[in-house]
Amino acid sequence: MKKSISLLFIISFILCLNSFIETPSFAKENKNEPQKCNTSDCDEEYDDEDYEEDDCDKDNSKGSCIVDVSKKANNDDDEDEDEDDDEIDVKNYDMIFDSILNEGIYPSFILFAQMNKELSETPLIHFYIEDKNAHVKVTIDENQLMEQCISERDMTDKDEMIFSPWIKWKRDALLNADKPGFINFSALLEVNGVVKNRINKTITYRSVNEAILGMYDKKENYTDFSALFSCFVNEDHPRIDKILNEIIDKDKKARKITFFGYQGESDKDVLNQMEWIWNYFAAKGTRYSDITGSSNSSEMIAAQYVRFFDQVIDNNQANCIDGTCMLASFYKKIGLDVSIVLVPGHAFLAVNGQETNKKGEPKNTYYLETTMMGTKGISFKDALNEAKREFKEASEDETYVVNINACRAAGIMPLGR
Repeated sequence: MKKSISLLFIISFILCLNSFIETPSFAKENKNEPQKCNTSDCDEEYDDEDYEEDDCDKDNSKGSCIVDVSKKANNDDDEDEDEDDDEIDVKNYDMIFDSILNEGIYPSFILFAQMNKELSETPLIHFYIEDKNAHVKVTIDENQLMEQCISERDMTDKDEMIFSPWIKWKRDALLNADKPGFINFSALLEVNGVVKNRINKTITYRSVNEAILGMYDKKENYTDFSALFSCFVNEDHPRIDKILNEIIDKDKKARKITFFGYQGESDKDVLNQMEWIWNYFAAKGTRYSDITGSSNSSEMIAAQYVRFFDQVIDNNQANCIDGTCMLASFYKKIGLDVSIVLVPGHAFLAVNGQETNKKGEPKNTYYLETTMMGTKGISFKDALNEAKREFKEASEDETYVVNINACRAAGIMPLGR
């Protein structure tokens, strides 16, 4: 006899992530069109007026100068519609995979979720148990990505029919999953000491370089996972200090002032520090490489290929998100308040200036187009102006700003590669 069971317990994992990863937003500018400068001009001190942002105290035609960086599913009105779409037929002792696991294992997403206690304890597989007051035991066998794990419990709640065992992931295996593959998932369900179900299933997994931007449900509501990109910002990488010392040795201006974050006199000092690092990689030959896609063909999950810090440094290649995460690692290391800005099909940097308004908030935010790094005839100031234009023209509804400081405060740390 078939039973009908709601999948709300499954998608609750997605919804709790959505509320967890909300991040502070940046002030959106509304100034004149940016002006280009030639290479020689960029050696001069910066004119604050070229990059000044709108103060949030000022009036804004849209009613607010804050970009809402979290998309929330607006399904209150649809709660009672298509109710059958949220239900499936299951038999007693059936196993149900969470919707994310059905799309294959994304190692970066699993590692990201493990960084928060609430998220790490959220189960991904579920058994439907009709038996009342039964002792349930599930044994998950070891495979390439999972340790053997035994979960058991007495089902004492007469209304509870779901048992969700935990998965013990192998962190190092997830972190080093450079190529897609598959695992043989095997689980044994026992109820009151009697074997009721034996599951053997092949599950695909993606490269750890594939990061989930977000996920759609059956009603096309979108849940934002963009905070995951902060895991690819690695301000603790040991090579950063060595490179900063190289910059100080080579750049005469940097040698005089060095890197001091917000300890300077004005935003000009912030921009100078940003440019020294930019110039180093431009001179080194780091170039834009258009490897942005994912091997995933799912219509539910939006994913993006992201290189790790070492991969960008060693190969001198970066797509928009690679270069953004790499430069963000340096800017975060020297003490700057940096964010990743995501607009449809693209990513660039945002850095808060040192100067503050009457409320004590950063007066200016500087945007940087990282794909222009190393392009002949393009200066650092050109890249600032281009990103400023992109941010100004982007739709607020399709703009996400991932603030690295906010993510670190929430426990989202670098993946460690």
